[in-house]
Amino acid sequence: MKKYITLLILVFSFTASEACESPYQEIFHSVVETQLQNFPYVDVENPSLIIAFSGTPGMGKTTIAKRLEEEFHGIRISSDDLRNELRTHGLDPDKRPPYMPISHLQNCSTLLFQALSLKSPNHLFILDKSIDRTFPFFKQLQTPLFTIRLELGREEVEKRIRESKKNPEEYLIHLDKWLADYDALENEAFSFFVDASQPVGEIIPPLVEAIQAELAKNTSKAINES
Repeated sequence: MKKYITLLILVFSFTASEACESPYQEIFHSVVETQLQNFPYVDVENPSLIIAFSGTPGMGKTTIAKRLEEEFHGIRISSDDLRNELRTHGLDPDKRPPYMPISHLQNCSTLLFQALSLKSPNHLFILDKSIDRTFPFFKQLQTPLFTIRLELGREEVEKRIRESKKNPEEYLIHLDKWLADYDALENEAFSFFVDASQPVGEIIPPLVEAIQAELAKNTSKAINES
């Protein structure tokens, strides 16, 4: 499990030592403790699996991630939740102090993964964020990975962002870059493809079935290797 968490930290491109040296360490630990208390399934024992999404804001990652969290009792790690918690402490999540190579959000994420490795038997992580920019790193992990490719046209993505975000322009100014990262992966082999224009009630059943099959395959493989 420690090796697993270390690999996750490497994927997100930050280190534990940098987080611990931050002068904001007390705030970061407070944020992490709040997150741990808010995870409903932190004490559930689950096998190792990373469920990750390819897609931009507006494609429905969070809606699907929350349903999968309920279905599999996994730990849903949301960068938006961490951002909001940091803001309650008066910190800009994306700010990178001149004496630090990483942002406040990355510091908190590091400490959160550390805490989970020490305190939780639940190894099924649902990453409620896009991995489009870090996809090559995830492919190198030895930990089982289930990738979900969300598919939705730009016009509908913009519409959803305008309807669902408090400050949509803050998202729309980055949309070209996000779509470029997304489009760069169009020839990759993903575990499951989702037509994000469908109602979520139609998306979830076949997706759950595919994840259950992945878990069963991983369990069988582990037994054969033992």
